[in-house]
Amino acid sequence: MQHSMSELKHWQDALQQLPPRQLPADIRAALLHNRGSWRSATWLAVVLCALGFLVFFPWELQSTLKLDLNAKLARGQVVNSVFLKAAAGANLLKRRQRIYSVEFVYEDAFGYPHTGRCLSVLSLSSGAQVDVEYAADKPELARISGGFFVPGSYWAGLWAMLFPALAVFGIWNYQRVVRRRQRLLTHGHLTPAIIQQLWTDGSPDNDNGWIAIQFDADGAEVQLTESVSGAALSAARDIVRTRGTLTVLHSAEAPRECILLNLLPGAHSIV
Repeated sequence: MQHSMSELKHWQDALQQLPPRQLPADIRAALLHNRGSWRSATWLAVVLCALGFLVFFPWELQSTLKLDLNAKLARGQVVNSVFLKAAAGANLLKRRQRIYSVEFVYEDAFGYPHTGRCLSVLSLSSGAQVDVEYAADKPELARISGGFFVPGSYWAGLWAMLFPALAVFGIWNYQRVVRRRQRLLTHGHLTPAIIQQLWTDGSPDNDNGWIAIQFDADGAEVQLTESVSGAALSAARDIVRTRGTLTVLHSAEAPRECILLNLLPGAHSIV
C-alpha cells in the first residue's frame, strides 16, 4: 500500500506542472498502462479480420465477373444435379430459394470436352441439355446459363469486404485513442471528484460494476459514469466507504474525457 501511495503522489506532483507539461517516461508508461492491451487487441482483431477475409471471401466472384464480361457460349449436358441448401434470394423482395449443385459436360469451340460445376436454383435432371458459358482462355471455368458460383452474387463480396474494413477501423481507432491519451497527459487538468453512486451488474462474483462521479471543471459541474471491475471496483468501494475523493485528470475542452488516477493499476490501494 505504501508503494502505491507514493506512486500516486509521484504522479500527482508531476501532473501539477502547468500545461503543456513534459512527463517522465515511467509516468507516461504507468498512465498509459492499457496502451499495450489496446495494441494487442487491435492487432489480434486485424489478424482475425484478415483470416476471416481469406476464409470467407468468395474468390469465385472473380470467376463470376470474368464470365459476365467475356464468356463464350456452348451447348452442354447435365451429368448430375443435387440439392445443397436453401438460401436467401438475390434481394429482400425475393423469397428463399433452393440451391442445387450442377455438374455438366460440354465441348468448347475447338471440340475439346470439358467438365464444369456451378450452382443453380433450377432442379435439372441428368441428361438435360443446357446452354453453357465458359472462359475462352480457361475453358474449365464454366457455368450453365443462369448459374452462379456464390449464393448472393456480388452482395456476398461486399459483405466479405467488411473484414478488412473492420481491421482498418480498429487501427484508426487505436491511433485515435492513443493520441487523445497523449494529449490528455500533456494538456490535461487535475481536479478532485466524488463518487455519487456505485452499483454492480448482479453477477455471481459481483466483480463488475459502474460508478457515477461528479467533479468541477473551470466552474462547470461534470457528471459521468465509468465502468469498473476487479481491483478498480474494490478501490472504488474503499473510497466510498471512507468518504474519500478521486483524482481526475481531464481535458479542458472536453472534461468528460478523463483518467481516474486512483483506479489505475499501481494506485488501487489509494483511498
